[in-house]
Amino acid sequence: MKKKVICISVASVIALAVIALLIWYVFNAFDTVNQDKVMRSLGECNNGEYYCDGGIDPIGYGVYNYDSVDFSENEYFSQVQESDLENKGDYSLKGFVTNFDSMIRYSIAIASPDSEVVENYNFDLSIMDSEDYFYIDCKTPDTFSGYFLNYSVYFFDVQTNTLYYFLKNV
Repeated sequence: MKKKVICISVASVIALAVIALLIWYVFNAFDTVNQDKVMRSLGECNNGEYYCDGGIDPIGYGVYNYDSVDFSENEYFSQVQESDLENKGDYSLKGFVTNFDSMIRYSIAIASPDSEVVENYNFDLSIMDSEDYFYIDCKTPDTFSGYFLNYSVYFFDVQTNTLYYFLKNV
């Protein structure tokens, strides 16, 4: 009886390890509603949806509904000021959200029209006002282009008790 010998090259093992690491990274590297300290600071959400595209450079968009949220002692969120609603190309709330909006509507929609984020993105910039709250976590300001490469924006619309989450990690 002949024995069958299975040969696995070192390159195959390394390739499998890299694939497993990428899969782990996609599923574990980004905070979810249950893990994210900023979202947990708002309390329990009624329902929500999160859409993500990309592996190493993900783009994400989430919409979460709440009964009510008390921001009086929230350590993350700040009330929107009129200056936050100005789009001056700087690091204002409107600057980040406009950057994300443009990226989805023009860059990704053209390159990947079937993208989960593109198909489900429905944010209306006109709902932003000074009654709302927000938190921005910008990890990598890009001084060369003057724009944003790696950020998370949490925008809470008080009128509808809805949290909008924008993730760009390029």
